[in-house]
Amino acid sequence: MLSGSFSQRILGVLSLVLLVAFLGSALGVWSLQRVSQETGQMVDQAMATERVVAELRRHIAVNVARAKALAMSSEPQVGDALTPEIDQTAAQVGQLLRQLAAMPITGQDRATLLRMTDANADFLRARQELTTARDSGLTSKIEQVYASRFAPAAAALLETVDRLGDSQRVRIDNSVAHIGALSL
Repeated sequence: MLSGSFSQRILGVLSLVLLVAFLGSALGVWSLQRVSQETGQMVDQAMATERVVAELRRHIAVNVARAKALAMSSEPQVGDALTPEIDQTAAQVGQLLRQLAAMPITGQDRATLLRMTDANADFLRARQELTTARDSGLTSKIEQVYASRFAPAAAALLETVDRLGDSQRVRIDNSVAHIGALSL
């Protein structure tokens, strides 16, 4: 009877150890699934959006520089070389803006994207005004349009792009902190 009682105790202790191990494993699997889900969401949303915004900023900055070079040059060959590149980059900017519009972003970021779309339209108008001023051949007109329309429109567009990029980086940082807390 003493040996039966001892075996029952050992069996009880082993069962308890197995139960605790099973619960710990289940909790670990659940935690890993949550971390995986949160990481996937961060990558699919905030990081993907931030990547598109960075690409958008690069294209806009290149187009600003090209348009400025075109306007400041009196050589017709410069226009022949840069105009197709400017138009192609403007088309890529439009495509990236449409891509951003389809991405899952917050309401505040959606409002920034709308301002960005408006700023891009204003930039395109200012760029056209700058090209028209260049075609007039009057340096004073080119400088006036550049200073009063083009430079402010370019700065406003880049500012909205930077604002959306900053917002996505904050989302990424918050997601990293949240994933770290889940991991603990």
